[in-house]
Amino acid sequence: MLRMMTELSVKKPYPRLRSLQNALQAEVSLAEGKPAVAVEAAEKADQFSDTTSALETLGRCYEAAARNDEAIRAYERLLARAPELADSEDGPTFHRVVELHYHLGTLYQKTGQTDLARTQLQTFLKAWSEADANLEMRRDAEQRLHNVAHIRSLPSGNPTPAT
Repeated sequence: MLRMMTELSVKKPYPRLRSLQNALQAEVSLAEGKPAVAVEAAEKADQFSDTTSALETLGRCYEAAARNDEAIRAYERLLARAPELADSEDGPTFHRVVELHYHLGTLYQKTGQTDLARTQLQTFLKAWSEADANLEMRRDAEQRLHNVAHIRSLPSGNPTPAT
């Protein structure tokens, strides 16, 4: 499939087609465990076509490559997209917005931004309040929310020596 898409994008180098070809390359590279190659392809996909699907792929590639700050920026850009994008050709990607709150929450937690992590995880869990309690993503979000709440409840300042 990737080979056919690459051949087609060479014959017809339309930006949208080249974006799709690069996004597919990014997905294949992610599946092969090559996040650096995936990031390179996803960046090209995003440059060729400013779509939510290309941006979502870019965010996931940055996340897989542990480029947390860049993943955060990509996911924040996705969340900032106008609501009318839900009715565009990118609708299926945009409807996964709830999961973006989870991913942002985990990234904020990893980068020490506990207040932002808490907000994103709470938003995610509120949307998934009726979801199966055994879903891994939900359980992980609940545990992470507990952890960031615990961090906030720890006393700050210098510890008092024991006597």
